[in-house]
Amino acid sequence: MADVLGNAVIAVDLITPLFPSSARIYLFCVSSFIKSVVGVALSSTKNIISLNMARVSNTADVTAKERSQENAVTLLALILTVITLPYITGNTL
Repeated sequence: MADVLGNAVIAVDLITPLFPSSARIYLFCVSSFIKSVVGVALSSTKNIISLNMARVSNTADVTAKERSQENAVTLLALILTVITLPYITGNTL
């Protein structure tokens, strides 16, 4: 349910510029609130999944490996975005 709600909020963020400027601030406030709620729900779910995947006493190890993989993927996505964005927009660095 949190994934569906998160995707709906992203869709609202994408169509917000189509609304009048007086309504945009309210849409941004609502979407920020819902993103916070979704973040709490997803982080608590992630912890339960990590506990389920861990053995008797290696929960910290599983969580640390998961976080380091997330950081590596985020860094790779950032690098690819910086490299490809100038080609997509037509602007050079």
